[in-house]
Amino acid sequence: IASVWDTPTLSHYGDIDLAFAHLCASHDEYCGYFINAARAGRTVILDNGIMELGYAVDDSLLTEVVRLVRPAFVTTPEVLNDGAATLSLTREFVARMPQLRLPVETNLLGVVHGRSWGEWLDQYRTFHNELDVVARIGIPYDLPFEVPGVSAAAYATNWERMLCSRIRVVELLDKAGLNRKPAHLLGIVDAIELVSQRRFPWIASNDSSTA
Repeated sequence: IASVWDTPTLSHYGDIDLAFAHLCASHDEYCGYFINAARAGRTVILDNGIMELGYAVDDSLLTEVVRLVRPAFVTTPEVLNDGAATLSLTREFVARMPQLRLPVETNLLGVVHGRSWGEWLDQYRTFHNELDVVARIGIPYDLPFEVPGVSAAAYATNWERMLCSRIRVVELLDKAGLNRKPAHLLGIVDAIELVSQRRFPWIASNDSSTA
């Protein structure tokens, strides 16, 4: 993951590349790395920057960078922790795709949000079952609710809670049959999580400077 403008030199150590749209728009050398990576056939994910900026970049900038980089995936517009708003923005983005003229090789990666486990699960089910154009689903590392079977009080640190919560979320999704569409793990608090997630072949990718 290249979260600041001068870090793409480390990206080749991973199997995928993750770039931020706002940095591609403001730093030519940074953007050039990912243009070349995509041309060379590496899997490049273009992120809308929400975790770094606190908000997703606007659609015009996002699509401008998509056309320039031609990534394998682009994260669709989202609102942090707001499932309904994120779904609405995603549907609007999908509806406007004929006008956006995204490269044919660029797929959509939709990130699921929610303020409770029930809301989040309902949103995930919609992304999984109804939004066929979303090729991969993003699961955040920091979920703002208590996951069934995970008690925050049982963990010594917030990092440990986040680690165990997402492991449990993936287990619950798998049991619910929501495992027919590939998923992407957004960030990670400890690379040991990947040992557990290897059980699930539908967990297709992860971005993290930790891993």
